[in-house]
Amino acid sequence: MRAILEGWDHWAITCHQIPPEFDKGDMLAVEKFPLRVDECHDSIDLKIQMAAKRLAVRVAGRFVPLWEQATPQDAGSHWRKYALRERLPDFHQPVEQIIRRIRAVGQTQSLAHLNHSWLIIKRAVGWTEAHRDVPGSVVHLFNRSIVVAALDGFIGLLESCPAPAHLITEIPTQLHAPARAA
Repeated sequence: MRAILEGWDHWAITCHQIPPEFDKGDMLAVEKFPLRVDECHDSIDLKIQMAAKRLAVRVAGRFVPLWEQATPQDAGSHWRKYALRERLPDFHQPVEQIIRRIRAVGQTQSLAHLNHSWLIIKRAVGWTEAHRDVPGSVVHLFNRSIVVAALDGFIGLLESCPAPAHLITEIPTQLHAPARAA
C-alpha cells in the first residue's frame, strides 16, 4: 500500500539470516523489480510472489556462499499494519488521490459508506469533471455500478459488494481508535 501511495518506482524482497533480535539479520540476497505508475496492490502482490520464486531458487542454489558473504542490512523502518480508516477513500479529495488509495488497498479491502450502507470496493475508475454535486454523494446508478461525486470529478464503483456483518460491527470501534505511530 505504502509503495503505491508514495509513488515508489521499484520494490524488492530479501532473504535474511534470522538472529534473536527483531529485523536485524544480515541479507543473503535481494530480488528487486520495477513498479509502474499504475500498479495496484494485487499486481505488486503477484510480482512479489514471482520474485520470491526467483529469489528462492537463487538462494537454494548458492546457499553456503551467500550465507558466508551476507551483508548487514541498512537501517530500515517498520511499517505498521494499516488502520481501517486508511482503507476508506475520502470523496472530498481529488479523483487521482482517491483512485490511488483504492489501487493501493487492493480488490477486497477498500470500504465506502454510501447511502447508510458499507460497501467493499473491488474495482473503481475515476475521471475529472466540473460539477456541483456534493462530494461523497451517489449521483448515478446503472446495473451494479455506482457513481460517487468527488472533489474534482467522479468515482465509478464498477465492482462492489456489501461489507460482511462482522466487519460492519468492527468499523465504528476502529474508526474512532487513536492511530498508532509507524
